[in-house]
Amino acid sequence: MSRQSHNDPPSMPHPGEPPYERLARALPLSGIPGQAYAERRRILLALAEAAWMRYDPDWNGRPAILMGTHDPHW
Repeated sequence: MSRQSHNDPPSMPHPGEPPYERLARALPLSGIPGQAYAERRRILLALAEAAWMRYDPDWNGRPAILMGTHDPHW
């Protein structure tokens, strides 16, 4: 499998959308392509879920794994 290079934007794909809203709309990894993505990178599903990793099927036109950099228990 070859790696693709992407020109990632420096900000959120949808103007005016706060990061917490995008993360809140993202899907759990279990049972969807996000789980396979994590497993290919040898990230255990339990660890990914504990770290609040989420799956966004349309991050600027392509699927992506999202992870907030916050404490959900804060």
